[in-house]
Amino acid sequence: MIAVAAILAFVVGFALQRGRICAVLAVREGVIEGRWSRFLSLLECASWAMIGLLLADALGAKPLSAWTWSSSLPLAMIGGALFGIGALINGSCAFGSATRLASGELAIIAVIAGFLVGFSSAQHLGWTAPSSVAAPHLSVHLMSAIAVALSAFALWRGFAVVRVLAERASIAAIFIQPRWPPALAMFIVGAANVALVLVAANWSYLSVLGDALTGSGALTAVRWLIVALFFAGAVSGALTAGRFRWRGASVSEIVTRIGAGVVMGLGAALIPGGNDALIVFGMPLLQPAAFAAYGTMVGVIAVAFLVGERFRSAQGA
Repeated sequence: MIAVAAILAFVVGFALQRGRICAVLAVREGVIEGRWSRFLSLLECASWAMIGLLLADALGAKPLSAWTWSSSLPLAMIGGALFGIGALINGSCAFGSATRLASGELAIIAVIAGFLVGFSSAQHLGWTAPSSVAAPHLSVHLMSAIAVALSAFALWRGFAVVRVLAERASIAAIFIQPRWPPALAMFIVGAANVALVLVAANWSYLSVLGDALTGSGALTAVRWLIVALFFAGAVSGALTAGRFRWRGASVSEIVTRIGAGVVMGLGAALIPGGNDALIVFGMPLLQPAAFAAYGTMVGVIAVAFLVGERFRSAQGA
């Protein structure tokens, strides 16, 4: 299982790089350009992850009731707002920052450094989420409705794959492209999530860094291995797509990136975790606090782009 998880971590990094997955980019495309396909692919990722967790529960690998999440609705919303502000300043979310670093953008190191400062500061100040709580217990009727909806979603996407195969004769033509459809990339991330969480619990790189800094969580060698191979996959995706090049940064940019990372770290301590953990872990477990945090983060980013667009239009007029 560890070997499988290691391979999947590499594939996840590769897929994120090829799909150009980033919540900030996705919301910007939706608000300014009216294209929501990239944003919907993020929600699809959570759906695929939930399908996997339900299958793991049905097969006895690990019941849903055994998973835990620690947060409260007010703290989650504050944390989501802070994380959204930091992501705006940075220009990318947790997923986007990982792929940009793997493409050679060295300024992202300053973001990660700032994140660690913000996260540790929140810990020292006591700005942390409450003790872990189990996944919510849902009625049989509600779970049945969710299962039907997820089955319909999987069938819909399955028919889409059949149509692609009928048109192109080979799906390999898509995989060799430097850019993948976001839905394909997030399917891979969501599907791989189950094996990764079974082996390494919360495997997102920001969560691992946060646990390393505070000494909390089960910080195992397997989690570090998954993070390392995740970045190796992202670097490989950039190299093979011809997008890798070293890029430095000015002093002012480094200061800005550090500030953005600090705000993101403060938010991540309250959620807890970044938007990557919310998508692959919190929302698939149907945690209300995870939905509140993600919704607030997206709302902050969307409002900022709306206001910016209105201001630019007024200036142009």
